[in-house]
Amino acid sequence: MSTKYKPKADVYNKLKELTGVIVYQLRPEVLEDFPCVVFSIGNDNIMYFLSHDIAYQDIDLDIDIFAETSVETSGLLSDIEYKLRDLGYRLIQSRDVPDPDLISHVNARFNLSY
Repeated sequence: MSTKYKPKADVYNKLKELTGVIVYQLRPEVLEDFPCVVFSIGNDNIMYFLSHDIAYQDIDLDIDIFAETSVETSGLLSDIEYKLRDLGYRLIQSRDVPDPDLISHVNARFNLSY
């Protein structure tokens, strides 16, 4: 690999394939429409050969899923995992997050190494 892979556009376009889901790269101050997904690149490391060429890139993708019920967030997590597998990402962690607004919130982390 000679240049750094820039994952945001691919991830955004893949998440936009989810029907009826709003996709954000930056969480709005107030979430008003559900279900929605907020994603960010949590880690983007490059390892180099001695020749300074890129040996591999390790990317962690953080995704927050918000919906009105836990059934919706669980279903969306499954749909997102399936979609991101097409891009080579693997689900490495997911957890329920208590939310003061009494909405269902799941946080997930995916990894892509190549």
